[in-house]
Amino acid sequence: MFEPHPTGSLRFRSQPHEAPALARPLVLEKVIMQIKVLRLGHSARQAEAAAGATVGEVLEQQDLPTQGHAISVNGLGASTTTGLADGDVITLVPKVEGGAHHA
Repeated sequence: MFEPHPTGSLRFRSQPHEAPALARPLVLEKVIMQIKVLRLGHSARQAEAAAGATVGEVLEQQDLPTQGHAISVNGLGASTTTGLADGDVITLVPKVEGGAHHA
């Protein structure tokens, strides 16, 4: 940087050397979530999913049905488009329909 000198000329003023903002390369890591899947009448499954995954993506990855089942995440009603967080529990319960009325 230059600064005025009393004689009218410009004089170079040295600046201390500044280190770059990042001393090492920025490495982005893929965040993996652990999700538990419970299905009535079957063993519990542990699934891994990328951050931002949905219920539908995890069920598809695990080759589990979505049709004909009520879906909940952590005990609350959910759908296949519900987003997940690390440690969430997906529960699938078969929908019960029909039946006969007995008097």
